[in-house]
Amino acid sequence: MSARSDRGDFENAYLSVIRALRVLAASPEEACELQGHYNVAYEVKLEAEAAPYIFDLPACTLTNEHKQALLGIVAALQSIPQEVLAFTSIKEESLEKMKHSSWKVPRGMARLLVDALKPTTDINSWYFEQDRSKW
Repeated sequence: MSARSDRGDFENAYLSVIRALRVLAASPEEACELQGHYNVAYEVKLEAEAAPYIFDLPACTLTNEHKQALLGIVAALQSIPQEVLAFTSIKEESLEKMKHSSWKVPRGMARLLVDALKPTTDINSWYFEQDRSKW
């Protein structure tokens, strides 16, 4: 792989990771809105748990602190009860599940990580703005 494609792979993956973290960090109402009110709790957990795959990308720029914080969030998500993660396509049920107290710790951790990743997120935004200008 070339350095250019490695960088593109990382930037695309990072965009997915930061979106997942932003949804997790959001208020229950915002998270449901961002996820379209459909099976929100399950989807939020699934997307956040998948995020560490980014560590294996050659162009990954996350620091060890960022990596440890992300792994901490994944570990904290294990405390979400199965009944909170049960399937629902009902808007009110999704909101109620996202209001469950078990989200408090991972939500707070995600907020801190989103803030800590701001410089990386800014570079990611710049990367895609540059990419679009080439079209």
